[in-house]
Amino acid sequence: METLTFREPRLVALTILVLVAAGLSSLLAIGRQEDPTITNLFATVTTAYPGADPARVESLVTAEIEEELREIAEVEEISSTSATGVSIVQVELVNTLPDDQIEGVWSEIRDALADAEARFPAGALTPDFTSDNAGAYAAIVAITPAEPTAPLSIMGRYAEELADLLR
Repeated sequence: METLTFREPRLVALTILVLVAAGLSSLLAIGRQEDPTITNLFATVTTAYPGADPARVESLVTAEIEEELREIAEVEEISSTSATGVSIVQVELVNTLPDDQIEGVWSEIRDALADAEARFPAGALTPDFTSDNAGAYAAIVAITPAEPTAPLSIMGRYAEELADLLR
């Protein structure tokens, strides 16, 4: 019942030492950021067409925008909503798009919107393109009692009330 552990204890110890050293060096070399950068692959195009009913907005504004956006290869999904006087088109880019090419695609989409705007009817306003460069932001909120002996049930109700107000 001889195993490698019993036959070659030095080899096993060396292997473990190498694995621990590699793990520690990887841990020390990993990048850290308090608020990590998140690449945004979503955008919204809002176009106002005052006084037009939803069907008219759909056919004259939303359809033109969607037609232009479908010609861009990096656009994965287009969803739209047409309401009275407003068209909202949401754009999602492909997930495999490299980070350094995203701004170029947003620029291409802005150009496509300018082309679509040329075909809008009189009275339709310029499309508002929004691609918020999203980021992660952390906020830590703590509720501490004025009296250290305050019951947790009361503190829980105050916390729920505060959460409702913040929402």
